[in-house]
Amino acid sequence: MPLCHKQSRRSRDAPILELAPTLHWALQRTHLSIQRDTGPQTPNLHKATSTRSRLTACWPLNDAQKMPSHSRSTPYALSFCGLLLLCCCAACALQVVQQPSPTDPAVHAKLGLPVPANPKLLTLFLVGDSTVRNGRGDGASGQWGWGEPLVDLFDTTKINVVNRAIGGRSSRTYITEGHWADTLAFMKPGDVVLFQFGHNDSGPLDDTARARGTLPGVGDDTRAIDNPILKRNEVVHTYGWYMRQYVAETIARGATPILCSPIPRKIWKDGKVVRNAESYGGWARQIAVEQRVAFIDLDQIIGEQYDAIGEAKVEPLFADPHTHTNRLGAELNVTAVITGLKALPHDPLSGYFSARAATIQPYRSPASTTKSTP
Repeated sequence: MPLCHKQSRRSRDAPILELAPTLHWALQRTHLSIQRDTGPQTPNLHKATSTRSRLTACWPLNDAQKMPSHSRSTPYALSFCGLLLLCCCAACALQVVQQPSPTDPAVHAKLGLPVPANPKLLTLFLVGDSTVRNGRGDGASGQWGWGEPLVDLFDTTKINVVNRAIGGRSSRTYITEGHWADTLAFMKPGDVVLFQFGHNDSGPLDDTARARGTLPGVGDDTRAIDNPILKRNEVVHTYGWYMRQYVAETIARGATPILCSPIPRKIWKDGKVVRNAESYGGWARQIAVEQRVAFIDLDQIIGEQYDAIGEAKVEPLFADPHTHTNRLGAELNVTAVITGLKALPHDPLSGYFSARAATIQPYRSPASTTKSTP
């Protein structure tokens, strides 16, 4: 690690602290000059009182604060220099405060990201976008991700359920903003991570609003950009490339990754909800097969449920035109997560479900149901 990263906060702030006396004096001089130039004056007082005596009358100075003798004739220049020094110091201070490390706890506090309540227990981490955790996970604007009701379907005396999904993030920006590194820091052998990305990966690569898109597919294609958000050069990869990173780094921690296809949007065609099997859902499956890890096809499971109840009954499950569900919609979607988990050949969470999850049956595709029917 570079030496600069090993410095303490005290040593990093030392230059600013050393400038504090000078800054204080400059502030006083600037304030006094402004008082002299803009404050109420009478003609007699202006003629009878020297500049220095009027300044002293406004704000008495001790010896340490007195202006150097060679500068007494140039109060305007000194005041300007003081103001300039103030601006420079303020800019330095803002750099320290506004450019925190990606792992700065203040960032987490702003996002409201939870941490494992009992580090001794196994932890189920959720990593994804706003369809998993919307906002601060409190139902603001009536929008809920499926990760919030998931907690009720696990026995929290045996397992932590930690929803660290963040709205607006893609498979790329969850990594580049440092959130994945933060989640890895809490991870230990035996933990499980559910991943669901794709809703935001189709955006622009380098727009000034979010710069969150990824290249389509699972290959090794790259594109170099100037990231206007992070203010640095960046090489953007494919969606599949980022998903491989999640899988590899989770396994390296001794934890178990489970990939999910993105839940379907409320977009209908010919009486059925449009699926994402030809894009992000299919690419997530490809990476799961390639890396030999578990995969839950939320797109298909939830899509079948939507198709079954019909467009009119699906409409009230959403809090916006086509993406974010309300609490009822989140409850329906989280049932799909549990049925998908129970259908896995080796479900790592089978011993941790709550009593509420006991009635949820493993997922069986319509094709398998048809084949098993006499």
